[in-house]
Amino acid sequence: MIRRYHESDLGALYDICVRTADGGGDARGKYHSDDLMPDLFAGAAGVHVTVVADNVPAIGFYRRLGFGPLDVEDPGAVVYLGRKLSGIDS
Repeated sequence: MIRRYHESDLGALYDICVRTADGGGDARGKYHSDDLMPDLFAGAAGVHVTVVADNVPAIGFYRRLGFGPLDVEDPGAVVYLGRKLSGIDS
């Protein structure tokens, strides 16, 4: 069962994000703060997705949903897209 996001989920969301922020691996201790990547990618202000750069249909799909490109140094074969959220139901 999938349920809506609750404010009490934020700690678990940050934990998942930091443990997968290093190319799918654990990024704890890699940056000056373990909250850096979760703040960038999972904070309440927005959401992001990573798409293989050659997957033009998926990129188009997310662009139609309001996602825009994120400036990421040396992204490799992927594109990072982000979208600001106008409010989260808690």
